[in-house]
Amino acid sequence: MLRPRRGVRRPARPPRFRPPPPMSHPTPLTLTFRTRQTRYWQAMASFYRARDRFLHEMLRREGDGERFGEYLAADGSRVPCRLTGTDLRQHALVLGATGSGKSSLLESMARALLARAHAFAVIDPHGDLAERIERWARLSGQLRVVSLDFTAAARLPSWNPLLPMEGVDAGRQVDLLVSVLRRLYSAERASSWAWGVKVEEIVRMALRASIESQIPVTLADLDRVLLDVRFRNEVLASAGEEARQYFFTRFGAMEEMYVSAVVNKLSPFMGSAAVRRFLGNGGEPIDLLSLPDRPVALVVNLARGVLGSAANVLGRLLMNALLLSALRRTGTVPETRRHFALLVDEAHSFAGADGGLEDLLVTGRKYHFALTMASQGLSLFPAHLRPLLLGNTARQFFFRLPYSEARLLGPDILEPLGNVGRQQVRPYDDLSDPLLDPTEEVDARIREISDLPVGACYWALRGGKFKARRIQVDRPETPPRGLSEEAEARTAATEILIPSSPLT
Repeated sequence: MLRPRRGVRRPARPPRFRPPPPMSHPTPLTLTFRTRQTRYWQAMASFYRARDRFLHEMLRREGDGERFGEYLAADGSRVPCRLTGTDLRQHALVLGATGSGKSSLLESMARALLARAHAFAVIDPHGDLAERIERWARLSGQLRVVSLDFTAAARLPSWNPLLPMEGVDAGRQVDLLVSVLRRLYSAERASSWAWGVKVEEIVRMALRASIESQIPVTLADLDRVLLDVRFRNEVLASAGEEARQYFFTRFGAMEEMYVSAVVNKLSPFMGSAAVRRFLGNGGEPIDLLSLPDRPVALVVNLARGVLGSAANVLGRLLMNALLLSALRRTGTVPETRRHFALLVDEAHSFAGADGGLEDLLVTGRKYHFALTMASQGLSLFPAHLRPLLLGNTARQFFFRLPYSEARLLGPDILEPLGNVGRQQVRPYDDLSDPLLDPTEEVDARIREISDLPVGACYWALRGGKFKARRIQVDRPETPPRGLSEEAEARTAATEILIPSSPLT
């Protein structure tokens, strides 16, 4: 039997295989290849990330404000876009075609205002946006909701613009009403029925007598002031001397010939049951001029499909009333003025010398009024108003626009970022420079504005060191139909804190 030599060890047996214990948190194996191309693109991403000031601004807003969209940075990162308190206190301009996402943005703005218990008003000529915002406002319970829904005449409150307004001169009040009623004659072509010197004189004196009289007179009673001699004398008995002298000495047979031109326009305007209830004595009275000084959400559905052209006149009347509310803050201390936001859809319908929009745009910020205007295009506004819209709005949103408007706005709102690739159209095109030069890039972004998808827009924050960036506005949630028990309790508590009849 052979024995192993001394000093030689036997080979050790291989150890028995035992499977490793299961890992509680398995981690996937990631392999990273540092090729020349990956290093190049990582360096490019770091370069764009370092010089993207808009990205830095969005990162600075983390944890502040309400999210309403998302920004896709050049390095591929997605950063939420938020509306801060500063944004909500600035004038804003929203332009875009129908169905491009303007209403979703206005709804997000309204929800951001509700989250901060920030008083606001929304004027919607159509009604869908107003309905959604009203449901969100009632659900939050942060503000008292005042609804002016002209599709539901039975639920409308009443407002008498012929009552004396505290802090407003009677002459200024007459000017407001005359400028609005003049709109009823805008489409008139017959000279005998058109607005003229005599018609304005009669309307002005009738309004002044109604405002100064101790007998309560509404716009629904204005035809009686002109046609019913007995009622007119009762009104004039307590009116001012100027109105009395006019009707007793100068109102003769020739002036009576022009009364039919006034009644011919005023009667159809007041013929709607909703308009007559709101401007008459049909519902619970409210004081529109005091609403901006209270924690109130005023939601207006003008129902243009129901009222027709009367909706534009009503909208101008409400805009001028809010303008008077802002102007009468002149005597108050600036620190005590409550911030108030006004969201206006289809704002071009209320633009012009008698709409109140231009005055609010110019002087509103001084009185802590922030105006947000949404429209389908800049060309729908009067030519003299367009520079003010671009110069006085600090927050601008540009959704899908016609190429002609995008070409006019592009050089002012866009800047080259150096991250738009060149596309090879023909097989022999030279792609030695894979990126567009600055001029080509701005032209490409102008073409992009004319073909943006739904919800995509360019957001410009004026006053910064950067220009507009493309963001994607979030699709809003659907507000619930009914209120929860908690929301009903909050609404009831709000109604107790703020008296509802009348608001004085």
